[in-house]
Amino acid sequence: MSGPLLRILGAGLAMLVVAGCYAGPGGSTGTASADPGTTTFGPTGTPSDSGCGGINESIDAMDPTLENLKIVSKDVVVATIDRKGSAFWNSATGLPPTVDDKPGPSNLFGILTPYDVTVENAVTGARGLGNLTIVIEGGEVDCFIHSVSPAVQLQVKGTYLLFLSPSISPSGTARADLPLAFEAFPVQADGTVLTPLDGAQSIAAVTSALAQDSQSSKP
Repeated sequence: MSGPLLRILGAGLAMLVVAGCYAGPGGSTGTASADPGTTTFGPTGTPSDSGCGGINESIDAMDPTLENLKIVSKDVVVATIDRKGSAFWNSATGLPPTVDDKPGPSNLFGILTPYDVTVENAVTGARGLGNLTIVIEGGEVDCFIHSVSPAVQLQVKGTYLLFLSPSISPSGTARADLPLAFEAFPVQADGTVLTPLDGAQSIAAVTSALAQDSQSSKP
């Protein structure tokens, strides 16, 4: 299953739990394996014929301070959310996992939700301005729900400071062309960024802080 860069470089790994709605005669729920970040399905732990089911994903990530976030993302933009797309299965077949699916580096799956955004300012990195499609972890396909906690919250027409990393394809390949937004801070009309732990910051202050951090980390 794909995950944000926070899961790769952050304070912990995600633990996935497949729960409920795995019905149908003889169906069983999936259970988390002993290895964090993987999910083991029961003998008949496949979605019911109606496609219902659920994944509850809890991410043990570092505190979302600018000091921490600059470590895991060098691709930070200010963007306005134009449109929410239809969630989809990030699997090799485009379908929900079955009893034969074994999560791993070469077989990742989960639900992603795409958003079309307009990049207005590249705070760090070399991303161009203009139209871009991003994804966030989680979403709903038919009656199968992939819930993520803590979740990235985006509202259409809202403007956000987005921390991006390449999304991960089902085969485990990084996709820089379809970036994953793993953190999003609201940006007010006057350019003030509302960070949860560093308080209200101007775009200029955030840009300066990230630039200084980046320079100080160079050998």
